[in-house]
Amino acid sequence: MPIVADAADNGAVEAAVDAVTKEHGRLDHIVANAGVSGHDTLADGDPDQWREMV
Repeated sequence: MPIVADAADNGAVEAAVDAVTKEHGRLDHIVANAGVSGHDTLADGDPDQWREMV
């Protein structure tokens, strides 16, 4: 059951969980798949810029 939602929007996350549990009775797991990527490393990256991806 794919659902497109903004993982940074708590209301969207709650609506997605509600839709799944209404349809299937429970939620076993979620995959939050980001569509962008940075080209830095943990050592030299900027965590503030990572927020956009997450």
